[in-house]
Amino acid sequence: MNGNLGACESGVPYYCDEAADCDRDAGLVCCESSVRVLFTCQASCSTGKPQICKTDAECQGGTTCAGVLNLYGLVVGTCQ
Repeated sequence: MNGNLGACESGVPYYCDEAADCDRDAGLVCCESSVRVLFTCQASCSTGKPQICKTDAECQGGTTCAGVLNLYGLVVGTCQ
């Protein structure tokens, strides 16, 4: 999902929940941010912050989309 949802005060704010929401041509993926509960498009995820995914194909470094992260009721896959 795109847009300034990070300013949202209710529910779980996010910009993306898979790499397809990001600029795939630039190689961006969806990562958990260090800002509240926010998912942002980045070139790679920071240490300790999972990459959010829906398919194995979007995972970096030979990982697969297998894990499940439950943040305040929002359940997303993570690359592991």
